This record gives sequence, structure tokens and C-alpha cells, in this order.
Amino acid sequence: MTVEKHKRPVSEEVPSSSDHASHADESAKPAEDRKNAIGYALRNAYQKTVEESIPEDLLALLAKLN
Repeated sequence: MTVEKHKRPVSEEVPSSSDHASHADESAKPAEDRKNAIGYALRNAYQKTVEESIPEDLLALLAKLN
């Protein structure tokens, strides 16, 4: 299975409230901040999952299926 890598590590991506501040309505700013924070958290959780190693007992079970 192949996984596309991000252009930069997730740890370097920091949600910023000023990304679209000049174009966004002030009332939409908190919603945009929440959206950015949720996206960051999801990308971070995904990246940690991808980097996690597969337990030996699961690998042994998969080997038995072959």
C-alpha cells in the first residue's frame, strides 16, 4: 500500500488565523479558525497513524493467511 506524502511534515503546519483575514468577514473568522484547527488535528492524527509500526502478532496472523 502506498501513501502520498505531504509536501512538508504535518508538525510544521500550524493553523493560522491570519491566513484569510483580509478576505474573510470578521463574523466568519471563528468558524474558519475552528475549521483550520480541525483540519490540522485530523492531518496530525492521520500522519501519526501512518508512521505507527505494525505489531508483530498482527504480522504473524497476516502471514498465516498467505
